[in-house]
Amino acid sequence: MTAKGVYFSPDGKTLQLLDEKTGVIRTVARMDGHQLSLGLTVSPDDRYVLFIEQNNARLDLMLVEGFR
Repeated sequence: MTAKGVYFSPDGKTLQLLDEKTGVIRTVARMDGHQLSLGLTVSPDDRYVLFIEQNNARLDLMLVEGFR
């Protein structure tokens, strides 16, 4: 949760933001070719999202920049 609202992924491939003040949900990023599987965190300034992707027995740390 940030000052903008709550970030979440309903399907593991789309990052969405719920604006708690208005109740509006908007898509902020699509993670084509990646699967958010083990959680995410957003930087305090809402500029970066960090998430963990699990591919078979391997874990990858992914950074999403420039989403809005």
